[in-house]
Amino acid sequence: MTERKRNLDRLRDYQARLKSMATELALLEERQRGAFARDLHDGISQTLAAAKMRLDLMKSRGAKSPDFEEVHTLVARSLEESRTLTVDLCPPVLYDLGLEPALESLVERFAGETGIEARFEGDGSPKPLTDGLRAMLYRSTRELLRNTVKHANAKKVRVSIGRQDGRVVVRVEDDGAGFDASSPRSETRDGSGFGLFSIREQLGYLGGSLDIQSEPGAGTRATLTAPLAPDTP
Repeated sequence: MTERKRNLDRLRDYQARLKSMATELALLEERQRGAFARDLHDGISQTLAAAKMRLDLMKSRGAKSPDFEEVHTLVARSLEESRTLTVDLCPPVLYDLGLEPALESLVERFAGETGIEARFEGDGSPKPLTDGLRAMLYRSTRELLRNTVKHANAKKVRVSIGRQDGRVVVRVEDDGAGFDASSPRSETRDGSGFGLFSIREQLGYLGGSLDIQSEPGAGTRATLTAPLAPDTP
């Protein structure tokens, strides 16, 4: 019994260290994303913006030729793509206003880009989260939304967020093709390596969870949960 207790204590200690390492890695990843996003914004995006301003000025002064128009279009497109990448890497609204406004903005952008009817519902309650969990929930929701385009062929999507028993709960529901959620292959679905398995594992290390309910032809409901920050009323 004594040896068994020592083994259990070692296991608990190992699990605690794994959780601590996962939290530290998540925070490190967010800091790296933020640094890269700032470099992208302050460097490439600013240069492209300056180039576009010069081209706009030249165009207003009568510059016209097929080559000029092509360069103008390429610079404008590159500037828009760099801005989109900056938001994807480190969405300002996530850190300035919180998870709920960030998810609402994400859903609006998703609907505009895909043409899918997407609806957002939030309860407006405070949802204090660690930086790692806040970022993980945002990125997990974004990946689940992308799955509705890549795999589900959905026409309607609903994203909701609320508080329940000291945890934040995010649900992503679609009316798409659905799949056999009990199949091991469903964990990656497209073989990309960042599928449901990765979301579940990363959330699990941070104290959260992912639950999938789906059947072929019956749509999919994904539920993300995560603990609120300690001492949350």
